[in-house]
Amino acid sequence: MRKGSVKDARAKNILCIGAGYVGGPSMAVLADRCRSKKVTVVDVNAAKIRAWKGSKLPIFEPGLDKIVKRTRGKNLFFSTDIPGEIERADMIFVCVNTPTKVFGYGEGYASDMQYVEKTARMILRHARPETIVVEKSTVPVRTAGPSNASSAPGRPRENRSKSCRIPNSWRRARPSGIWRNRIES
Repeated sequence: MRKGSVKDARAKNILCIGAGYVGGPSMAVLADRCRSKKVTVVDVNAAKIRAWKGSKLPIFEPGLDKIVKRTRGKNLFFSTDIPGEIERADMIFVCVNTPTKVFGYGEGYASDMQYVEKTARMILRHARPETIVVEKSTVPVRTAGPSNASSAPGRPRENRSKSCRIPNSWRRARPSGIWRNRIES
């Protein structure tokens, strides 16, 4: 079997774009449960990445600090080198912010998709064709269509059919999801 093919399900380098309440805890649990995988969390906010690397985490969830201490530097890493980490990733979780729009059509109730769209464009520029992309942001159903990297007009035709987008809407808006992740998995 050809290395990197869809049937070769050995994603060794897992990347999470977004180090907030969804990305950070989810990837900490993933790293804790899958010790043979390298899990990297990236964010544009350098202060947030420094906090994840330090002794005081940027968010609080019961038990999260113990999980991070157990995995950080072993198979859980934090970085601001988004393009470089995208290039190395076998699987990418998109866990970026989707706040409520504060202007324009949908103001006050619709999701602002600008961060999802910016992330999708960056993935298109830097990811390998066989990279798996999982949308794990708090994206309402049917609003994440613009981020579909597999059918993007700017994507070379030979790469379009090789990419894979898996929508995985995350429906929690507050902490304490790490325990649900552990129980449900």
